[in-house]
Amino acid sequence: MASILKVDKIVDSGSNVLATSSGSGHTLATATFPAGCVIQVVQATNSTSDTNTSASIVDWFSQSITLSNSSNKILINATVSLQHDHNYTGYWGIKRGSTVIWPDVDNTGGQAVTVRGISIRISGDTNGDQYETPLHHVTFLDSPATTGSVTYYIFHAQRGGTIYRNQSKAGTGDGDNASRSTSILLLQEIAG
Repeated sequence: MASILKVDKIVDSGSNVLATSSGSGHTLATATFPAGCVIQVVQATNSTSDTNTSASIVDWFSQSITLSNSSNKILINATVSLQHDHNYTGYWGIKRGSTVIWPDVDNTGGQAVTVRGISIRISGDTNGDQYETPLHHVTFLDSPATTGSVTYYIFHAQRGGTIYRNQSKAGTGDGDNASRSTSILLLQEIAG
């Protein structure tokens, strides 16, 4: 036989309220989690299939998370579907606010774009490349050293040509010669 203990409040020996219940949920007043525990998870998805020809840095989509402790970290899992013209170079990366946090690149090479990321120059017109919808993935542990809301952005930049977002260069139709996908930005607050 199972036992049930029903309480409205949990109090420690020092009369500190640890948790309360309204009958429809609970609230932890104070909790300390061991390092490495996941505190919260948030996710943004982008399934819009389109193209972009801007020569500027584009903050494509974002997700915010509110940190509960300045020693906590953010585990970022980003999977993006980006493709670029084969005659030019496109890049993608992750920013926290306006600061590029991944990849760690040297921007002193005189490139036409001021922020570089990981190359996405994989689209071509031979061997069927234009029919593919490539997925690029990165897992990165960030240490924002703050509390409050922090916004992470997936950005892309290019030196010319067209970036294909969530679609193949051949288009987005349901036929054999086109494909599309969804890009994801998943953030986990990790106890520090």
